[in-house]
Amino acid sequence: MQLDQKDAVERKPSTADATRARILTSAQHAFSSRGYKDVGLRAIAAIAECDTTLIQRYFGPKERLFERALAETLDVSPLLDGSRETFGARAAAFFSRESGREVQPVQMLIFATSDPTSRAIALRLMEQQVVKPIADWLGCTDARKLAVRISMICSGYFLYSRILDLKADSDTDSDTTVQWLAEQLQQVVDRTP
Repeated sequence: MQLDQKDAVERKPSTADATRARILTSAQHAFSSRGYKDVGLRAIAAIAECDTTLIQRYFGPKERLFERALAETLDVSPLLDGSRETFGARAAAFFSRESGREVQPVQMLIFATSDPTSRAIALRLMEQQVVKPIADWLGCTDARKLAVRISMICSGYFLYSRILDLKADSDTDSDTTVQWLAEQLQQVVDRTP
């Protein structure tokens, strides 16, 4: 029985782990609401209720914190978990639900373009964690090109519907736009041999 109690204690997250998680979540919120260029470590420390020295100890400089924060939000597996025939509908549903999330990966990516350091990090992570997995899933000759097109369509949709807040005239128009997004994405996937 002592072994079970010891195992339970070892599995309990440490204070350091909880602080790291709080810092990372705070950074994700800050970078997705104001962008890399406009967020400093002091602001993240204030949100995380810690000192900037802890952020630097756990994550290093701001660019490494940004990289880790963005990397943890870029997960395309829900889009790829299913058949090709339903990809467009699955992806459109994902992006139309995305607005309810507090941390917006696409918004972090778009804001990252305003600074050369964050832009380089975002481009590398997009290639590794979005384009390559989608291209591998597509598995055809033009897979990378098609994966980039899928990313372009999704980021454009997100930019106009979430950041610029270009709204349709009614809920019916909004539903029509989501349907249009599904059709456009499905057309890209259907082009694979």
